[in-house]
Amino acid sequence: MFEELVRQGEECVKKGDVVTLEQIIRTLSKVPSSNEYLYLSAYLQFLKGRLSKALELCEKIEPSLRKGQNQELICKALLLKATILRREGEYTSSNRALDRCFKVIQGDTFMLGDIWNSKGVNFWMLGKFEKAKQCYRKARYLSQSSKEMSVFLKTSINLGIVPLHQGHFFEADVYLRNALELCEKEQEKRLRIYALLNLGELCWKRGDWELGKELLAGCKESAVEFSLTYEEGVSYWILANILRDGHNFEEAYRVYNRALELLEKSMSYTEKLYVYLNMGVLERLRGNYQTALDLLNRAQTIMEQTGEKLDEGILLIETGMVLWFLRERRSSLKYLNRGIAKTKNRKYERTIGELFRFYIRKQGGSEDAKLFDELLRRCWKYGYDTILLRERQIFLPLLCEYLLMRKRSTLPKMILFRLVTNHEELINFLLEHRSVRCQEVALSAIEKLGLGHLKSKVQNKIWALRPRIAHKAVAVLETLEQKPLPSLAVKLFGKFEITRDDDTLLSLSRKKMKDLLKILILYYRKPILREQLMEMLWPGEAPEKSFNSLRQLIFLLRRAFDEFGFNG
Repeated sequence: MFEELVRQGEECVKKGDVVTLEQIIRTLSKVPSSNEYLYLSAYLQFLKGRLSKALELCEKIEPSLRKGQNQELICKALLLKATILRREGEYTSSNRALDRCFKVIQGDTFMLGDIWNSKGVNFWMLGKFEKAKQCYRKARYLSQSSKEMSVFLKTSINLGIVPLHQGHFFEADVYLRNALELCEKEQEKRLRIYALLNLGELCWKRGDWELGKELLAGCKESAVEFSLTYEEGVSYWILANILRDGHNFEEAYRVYNRALELLEKSMSYTEKLYVYLNMGVLERLRGNYQTALDLLNRAQTIMEQTGEKLDEGILLIETGMVLWFLRERRSSLKYLNRGIAKTKNRKYERTIGELFRFYIRKQGGSEDAKLFDELLRRCWKYGYDTILLRERQIFLPLLCEYLLMRKRSTLPKMILFRLVTNHEELINFLLEHRSVRCQEVALSAIEKLGLGHLKSKVQNKIWALRPRIAHKAVAVLETLEQKPLPSLAVKLFGKFEITRDDDTLLSLSRKKMKDLLKILILYYRKPILREQLMEMLWPGEAPEKSFNSLRQLIFLLRRAFDEFGFNG
C-alpha cells in the first residue's frame, strides 16, 4: 500500500498535479519520518512556490545519503534542491548539489539525463549558451536511451529556449513546436505549460502578438488549474511585455503588478528581476525617466544578489538609454557600449543596443548610413522589426526620413509596410508625412487591409499636389469600393466650383489651377475615369470630339500656367 501511494505521488510530481499530491501526502503522513514522505512534501511546497519550506524538507533527506538508503530518492531530492537553489539565484550551490548527484549514482545510468539537463539550465542562466546546449544534447540522448519521456521532453523544450535567447527565432520555433506536440501526445500537462510559456515569449519577441496572447491564455488557464503560482506569474509577465510593445501602457502596468504579486508569492527572485527590467522599459516609453531608472536599479540590485548574468547586457543597454533621456550623455554611451559588448551571444538584444547607439550618435550629428542599412537588414531578416515598432517614437520618423534621403532603397519601405499592416494606428502617421513614399506605404496598407472607414482620408489624397499619390489613392478607392468611381469626377468639379467656360477656368487661384491640372492629367491617363469625365463635361458628344475637348482643356490650363510664370 505504502509503495503504491509513493508511486502515485511520483506520477503526480511528473504531471504537476497538486490536488492529488496533497491527498496522497495526507495519507502518507502516518509515516512522517520516511524519506518518501519528505520528498513528496518538499515537491508539493516547490510546486506551490514555497521554496524555503521545500529546501528545508530536502535538507532533512540528505543525512540518509551517508546511511546508503534509497539512492534514487536521495538523488531526486538533490535534483530538487539544485532547482530551488537555481530559482533563488544560488548557482554555485546548485552546481554543488548536482555534483553530489553524480557521486550518488556512481556510474549508474538512471537519472543521468535529468542531472545533465539541470547542469544545462545552470549554464544557460549564466549566459553560457554553448555549454548549455552540450548538456541538453547529452541529457536528451541519455533520456532517450533510458526511455525517460518527461526528461526527454524537458530537454527538447530547453533546446528551444537557447536559440530563443540567442535571437535565432526560426530554430527556436521548430524545437518548441515539436516539444509542444510531444507534450500533448504524451499528456504531459505540466511540461506543456513550459512549452506554451516559451512559445508565448517567442511570439512576443517576433511580433506574433495575437497568437502570443492566445498561447499565454492557455498557459494561465493550466497554471491556475494545477495551482502553479510561478508559471502563472511568468505568463502575466510575458503578456505585459506584449501589451507594452503595442503601446497599451495602462493595461501593461496593471498586468506587470499582477505578475509581481504572483512571483512574490512563489519566492521567484530571478523572475522579479525580469519584471522590474521590463517595467523600466515601460516607464521609459511613457516618458517617466526617473521612475524607469529606479526600476532598473532595483533589477540591478537583484542581479547582484543572485549572480544572474543572462540579462546583464540588456539591463546595461536600457540604463544607458534612460540616462541619455535624463541628459547624462557621457554615462549613457558608456553603459550602451558595455551592454552591447555583453550581448555578443544575444543577437536580438544586441540589435536593440546598436539601434539605440545609432540614434544617439545621429542626434549628436554623427550618422553612419551603412550601419543603419545593416541594422535594418538584420531586423528584416531575423524578424526583429518589433524593436522598431516598440520604439516607434524614435524610429518611425527616422525610417520616414530615410525614405526621403535614400530614394532607391526598398528595405525601409518594406519594413514600414510590415509594421503598418500589423498596426493600423501607424497608418495615419504615414498618411500625413511629407514623404511621397511614406504616403504610398500607408495607402498600400489601407488597400491590403480593406480599411473602408479610412475612405475619406484616401479621398483627400486625390486632391494632393502629387499626381503619383493621387493615382495611388484612386486605385485604392476603386479596390475599397470594388468598382470604378463614377461620382469622382462630379466631386472633383464640385470641389473646384468650375464650369466648362474658359473664363471661369482662368479666374481660378493659382493653387486651385495647379491642383486641377494635375488631377485632369490623372483622369486623362486612366481610361475608365477619362470616359466618365468626358461624359460628365460633354454629355451626348462623340467620344472622339469630347476626347479632343479634354485635351484642349488641359492645354488651356497649361497655357494659363505659362502666362502666370508657372512650370506646368
